[in-house]
Amino acid sequence: EAYQSFRTVIIELLLRQDLTKFQNEMGFFRTKITSSEFPSIDSTEDRRSLYALCIQAASHAFPARPFATSAKWTEAFMEELWMQGDLEKQLGLSVSPFCDRELTSVSKCTLGYIDVVVEPLLGAFIVVLGDENKKAIEKEVMEDGLD
Repeated sequence: EAYQSFRTVIIELLLRQDLTKFQNEMGFFRTKITSSEFPSIDSTEDRRSLYALCIQAASHAFPARPFATSAKWTEAFMEELWMQGDLEKQLGLSVSPFCDRELTSVSKCTLGYIDVVVEPLLGAFIVVLGDENKKAIEKEVMEDGLD
């Protein structure tokens, strides 16, 4: 039973990583973090929301890292998108946004990704970590990067 419970949580957390649902997930999370009771140690929903946020931050924060690291991960991220676009073309489907290697500008895609995904996500993450940690995190990111 513990295995099944763990498996259910992991599947839920992975499904919450879908970028097509990102805006809804962030809206839900922003509503949660404005509550004075959040996070409640007794709330399974609060714990899962925090877990999902941590996974998203780990997955999507690469543009906030030092340039050499960011460039490496951006290249891998773009290749993943382009492979999806290549497959969509092979299957005769319309190509998803940013997935056409012939039409996508890496710099524009990266800037859009930072504006739409990374900044709101890391902003929410910093709120969760609390004011006492905010200045230390900002200093580390600004001075040292996330390397």
